[in-house]
Amino acid sequence: MAIIARGSARDILRPMQRRRLFSVAFLLGFLLHSVVVATVWLRWGAGLKSVLLVWMDAPWSLLWLGAPTGRLLALSLVVGGLWWGALTSLLTFAFGRLTAARPVPR
Repeated sequence: MAIIARGSARDILRPMQRRRLFSVAFLLGFLLHSVVVATVWLRWGAGLKSVLLVWMDAPWSLLWLGAPTGRLLALSLVVGGLWWGALTSLLTFAFGRLTAARPVPR
């Protein structure tokens, strides 16, 4: 028989701390995406960087597929950054839920 630990992660993290954790995860995902986009934009060739940005931000990038180069960069930074920020925040929530209710073996 397994017992759930008294101080499980769900009890330890208060709602305000969880909200802060998700916002930090969102910000880190957004910033990581921005750094990768900037690196690709500055170091890759003209045709390859557009293709890579479209693949990075799929499925949202299909909305601005035929956009001019400057608009492609701006939309990738904003919409793609929001998309990756949301993904990192959701993954943080999912992993937190998986580990919070883990029974402790005796």
